[in-house]
Amino acid sequence: VRLLNGGHSATAALAWLAGHDTVRSALDDPALRRFATALLGDEIGALLPYAPSEVERYGASVLQRWANPFLD
Repeated sequence: VRLLNGGHSATAALAWLAGHDTVRSALDDPALRRFATALLGDEIGALLPYAPSEVERYGASVLQRWANPFLD
């Protein structure tokens, strides 16, 4: 939940400030994608009691979910 919802909330706020209407469109922006990737893995993920490989795998699936155009 922390990765999915916390990451989405933080990314959505920056996406809006950068002029994006959705997190999905923000992920097309290289700087915001780097932010989201780092946020999930290095910031939120580092606080979770899971192996880094598990956090990385789940973080990648979260980014794929956010980029899914059928979830708009």
